Amino acid sequence: MELTVTEAAAVLGKSARTVRHLVKQGKIPGRRVGNRWLIDREALSATFTHDADARRERVRELEEHVAKALDDSLPAGSREHGDRRHYSVSDLRAFQHGKEVLAELDRTIASTPSLAAELREARGSLLCCLRALTEGSHQFHADLKLECFLRARTTCCACITDLLTVSAADHAVSLAELADRLERDLLGALRGLLRRAERRRR
Repeated sequence: MELTVTEAAAVLGKSARTVRHLVKQGKIPGRRVGNRWLIDREALSATFTHDADARRERVRELEEHVAKALDDSLPAGSREHGDRRHYSVSDLRAFQHGKEVLAELDRTIASTPSLAAELREARGSLLCCLRALTEGSHQFHADLKLECFLRARTTCCACITDLLTVSAADHAVSLAELADRLERDLLGALRGLLRRAERRRR
């Protein structure tokens, strides 16, 4: 059975103009009779069933890609609840690295009271970084998520600067190692979060 453009549009839930355009492009099989297009109903159904299957397959591939990207940013031991995974900010590698350096910084402050005043600024910057990470991981609006992760990066850089400019020669090596860990590990993990947040914005 053959349908006119108007009838095919009603079947597809599209405008006649859109259907006419799709027929002219060859995306819908049809034949021209005089100044009218006729479309085979079975070919129409087969075409759109195939397109719908292809779209479903593409969505499934994208879902798998997103799930893999998320899994790659989390450690292997993330908590699972039934079929669903429950992620916490503490599962993020960036947060774990920052928390480890914070604990090390607290030990250094406790063991070296003479450096406490200078290191408190670095500690404050690192805490701001961890807070921004927490806020970003619980933010659903893409622009706000990106803004939080950018703030985390900025405050992490401030902490690195604070650690590298402390005036204690006898602790300079251990503080430089902490700064290096932040730069290599925390900023490295943050780069991945920023890339994902930027892609999500598009």
